[in-house]
Amino acid sequence: MSNPEMSGQQGEDHRYLSVSFGGEQNGSAHRRSISPASSARTIVEENDDLDGGKPQFKRRTTAVVDVDVTWWDLLKGLFFGPSTVRQKLSATVTTARLEEPEEDVFYRKPNPFIQHVIVYPRRGSNVAQRHEAQCTLDTANLQGNIISAKFAKGLGFATYEPLRESEEVGGTGLNGQIHNVVGAVLVSWCHHTSTQVYRNMRFLVSETANVDLVIGSHSIVKYRLLSPPNFCTSKDGKKIIDFKIAEKNQATKNRDKLSASKEKAQELVDNTEAERTRKQRRNAWSEDDEKRLERAKKKHKLAELKLELHDTKNLPAKDQPKAKQDLQRQINELKAELDEADKGLNNPSSAISSPRL
Repeated sequence: MSNPEMSGQQGEDHRYLSVSFGGEQNGSAHRRSISPASSARTIVEENDDLDGGKPQFKRRTTAVVDVDVTWWDLLKGLFFGPSTVRQKLSATVTTARLEEPEEDVFYRKPNPFIQHVIVYPRRGSNVAQRHEAQCTLDTANLQGNIISAKFAKGLGFATYEPLRESEEVGGTGLNGQIHNVVGAVLVSWCHHTSTQVYRNMRFLVSETANVDLVIGSHSIVKYRLLSPPNFCTSKDGKKIIDFKIAEKNQATKNRDKLSASKEKAQELVDNTEAERTRKQRRNAWSEDDEKRLERAKKKHKLAELKLELHDTKNLPAKDQPKAKQDLQRQINELKAELDEADKGLNNPSSAISSPRL
């Protein structure tokens, strides 16, 4: 299907297609045309026959039953049984009619995926009246637009255009129905609530379609027949969230977290070294204190390696595997050394006190 064109002026007669295929078409046998019109294209025009009517239906009414029973009647029924008040109830029942609400209160929009559209007959045929058709907007149909063979015949189509190679494969719709197509036709149609007429839209003739028309996903997107899904919007409903930006933001958060861990480890090293200076002045620096300093330095180195591992994605693709492998090996070795050091600190018998002078 080619690109649509918006036209402010309608053609001579919108009841007929502007492009005909072949010569005189009659008879019930399906024949394919020899040379389809090469200039045929879908044209979107304004529709003057706008009908914005609502569906006609009768709403069920509601009534209220009013019973005039006194407390004395209820008391007698309690002591002497319900038979004493049954006659009283029957005699005082009245029905109060409620004011019927406006029809607009109960009006609901139809299913957006199932529409009733007006279809123009084939130009040059003996069909003069437009046809109303049930149209399904099938977002899962990638084969193309579908028209039932019976409905196409009613529009005056007796011969079809040959199928393209991609159309001959067949396809399955959203409901699982398989469409076996035998040819193609160009159909003009419009919706009674829209001002646009879609002229010369390509439809594949299917002998198995259970609805008059099926609009496939390509035409739905191309002509914006449905609003796009709005799953990823900002709180105000205007800005579309970009998944790539979201992933980038998450990667930035991860790096900030690793960078903060590195700074925290560096702060621990600085504080421990400052403590060593103070204790050495008093000759109070012990072997355990030295182990704590070494452990703090290893933690800082570990945080530094993790940050470098995160940043390897910025390296050329060919260098990333080797760099990741080398950094991961160093990280594993440092973790093993830290685990061994923690065991020594948690075991008092293994601690050796340095001699004090």
